[in-house]
Amino acid sequence: MTKKEISIIETARRLFFGQGIKETSVETIVNEARVSKRTFYKYFSDKTAILEKVLLVIIDETYERLSSLVEEAKETPLTLNRFLQLYELDDYDFLFGSDFTVIFMKDYPELLAKLTEISREKIIPKYEELVRLAISHGILRPDMDIEFFILYSFYTRKSMREGILYNQEIIKKMGLKDYFNKFHDYFLNGVVSRQ
Repeated sequence: MTKKEISIIETARRLFFGQGIKETSVETIVNEARVSKRTFYKYFSDKTAILEKVLLVIIDETYERLSSLVEEAKETPLTLNRFLQLYELDDYDFLFGSDFTVIFMKDYPELLAKLTEISREKIIPKYEELVRLAISHGILRPDMDIEFFILYSFYTRKSMREGILYNQEIIKKMGLKDYFNKFHDYFLNGVVSRQ
């Protein structure tokens, strides 16, 4: 990528997450990135194309983070705290700063489906590798069916997304980050009291 392309992507990312998708126009992106519209259109066909690129960069960053954790776990025993850092939402605060997540899911369902599939193909195999390491290091149950756990993880996340779309009153009441935290808590810790 060229410096100008990187600048456009970084600017768009900051604007999309800072002020929201609807409030961010191509005009705003080019002004903030200090490039011409011609330069923008050299790299991206429209606002949806730059949005897709921004989200692909985030998928790549997530993959790198996961890969790093897997490589680290191959060298030193994985700890529960280190494994749980994968679910730490503070690293994704940018998703909660505006209406980005809700608007993206409502207004860009085709792009969401496309990126979900890309994410599944790229991230799930690495996640499966991490789950296997977590089992071998005693972090997760040894009797766990890995394929089912991956499927369960995927559909739990899908449920979480649908909840955002169809339960706006709850989201407004508790906030998006709290909503995600509760989902992760129930996913990781269950709901049964173990006394």
